[in-house]
Amino acid sequence: MEQTEQIELGGYLNALATARGVTQNELGTYLGVDRATVSRVYKGAVVKIDHYDALATYFGMTLEEAREGASKHAASLTPASAGRSVLETSHYASPRTLTIASRKGGTCKTTSSVSIAGCLAQRGFDVVLVDLDGQANATSWLLDPEGPEPTGSAFEVVHDNVDPEELFRPSVVDGLRLLPGHDRLDTLDRKMVGEWGAEKRLARAMRNVRADYIIYDCPGDFDLRTVSALLGSRWVLVPTEVSSLAISGLAQFIPKLLEFSDPDFNPNLEVLGVLMCRYQKGTILSRDISSTLNTHLGELVMTRKIRESVRYKECPSHRELITDYAPKMGKDYVHVTDEILDRMERSNG
Repeated sequence: MEQTEQIELGGYLNALATARGVTQNELGTYLGVDRATVSRVYKGAVVKIDHYDALATYFGMTLEEAREGASKHAASLTPASAGRSVLETSHYASPRTLTIASRKGGTCKTTSSVSIAGCLAQRGFDVVLVDLDGQANATSWLLDPEGPEPTGSAFEVVHDNVDPEELFRPSVVDGLRLLPGHDRLDTLDRKMVGEWGAEKRLARAMRNVRADYIIYDCPGDFDLRTVSALLGSRWVLVPTEVSSLAISGLAQFIPKLLEFSDPDFNPNLEVLGVLMCRYQKGTILSRDISSTLNTHLGELVMTRKIRESVRYKECPSHRELITDYAPKMGKDYVHVTDEILDRMERSNG
């Protein structure tokens, strides 16, 4: 096959896998290869025709049928949408922007940011994850060790007016780029004291970024970084652990978020939902907390929940998404991503 045809065929097989919820790990097991090889097949970077033939068989078609489907699929895509899912090609004139924030640490902010961004990228979207935490956990989790070293973070964007496009780095997930975190971010408030309009600099800088989705992973502190993300976002998602302390925290945190939807700040900002994390099905505590949250917050509470699992502590050290590292557990975030997309569609009317 010509290289162009390989790329089209790989993209088509990727779209089929995404539409059917088949992970790279599952296909790697089927082919007898590692996940990286499946990723290279998706990119059309594998010359060996047998891999394409085997994946076509997996999806119930001959190689010729897959090649014909790939040709039609490629013809249906605009240049800006090439390579994205057949079901979920983006046509947005500007990125959809989501801040993931909470009033304290340990509420699965980074886990949710990485997992949701990863799920979107696996569906073929072009995603940027902005790591605003000085601990840079999302960066440690996702940064491609074979890629170029980071040369800056959101600190340089806000403090030095550096173009964020110059600072983006590839991640280990195809279609997901990082604006890396750095411990300098923890000094941003102090460095920007007295700077007029400092809270709007990040939003202005990200306005022209070419992407389908921009996701901001915020620190536990409600400081300049979180405010900057809120002023640059259409929606905010609030992850919370299932505990009695979390309920009292939300009662204070959500009204504070809504202050930033004031016409003088960001009138388009909406709370997309509250996501319950570390949920232990079958326990009285989880059932009671869930009932209380639904009573007081109603439709703001996401229908889907993230179950407690040690797998979430393991997958960052392997530089893998939960959907690849532990697919059964990862389905929680697949379903949450579905609900996020649905809520965004309904919000836009």
